[in-house]
Amino acid sequence: MAESMRTAQQAQLQEAAAQGEQAAVERERAASERESSRQKAAADLRRALSEGPNGGR
Repeated sequence: MAESMRTAQQAQLQEAAAQGEQAAVERERAASERESSRQKAAADLRRALSEGPNGGR
């Protein structure tokens, strides 16, 4: 009985670890997407500022 409980606890711990790893992967992906968005926004802003109010004409 104690052995089957220990096995069940190990399975739960492994599942929790896998979920934690998945959550970490998701957070990393979201951070990467935010950084890409930030870089694109910065590039767009630099371009708009360099063109000036009349579109660079």
